[in-house]
Amino acid sequence: HPPEPAWFHFPRSVILTVTDVRWRESRPLPLQQWGMLHFYPEPRLPWPVVFWAQIEEVGPVEGGWGIRAQWRGQSEESMGLLEKLLFRLHRREVARARQSE
Repeated sequence: HPPEPAWFHFPRSVILTVTDVRWRESRPLPLQQWGMLHFYPEPRLPWPVVFWAQIEEVGPVEGGWGIRAQWRGQSEESMGLLEKLLFRLHRREVARARQSE
């Protein structure tokens, strides 16, 4: 087994896209490091969605370091399902924003 990445097992806010994931860290992480991202897109789901990602960008941002990791090793089917999931989550956020207006 490869060593656990420094960003393993710590919940944080992320920005998910069809091509990558972005988040902030308190310290820089090594470029090209691989890891598995576990996320719960719906609180009712008992198991996380798990995707492999590789760190592609690390740069200073206010309050820490911005990290961008690109999805790696997923099947076309998995990526298609991720795209549908992200679209549904986006539509849900748009609906919530309209309700609060």
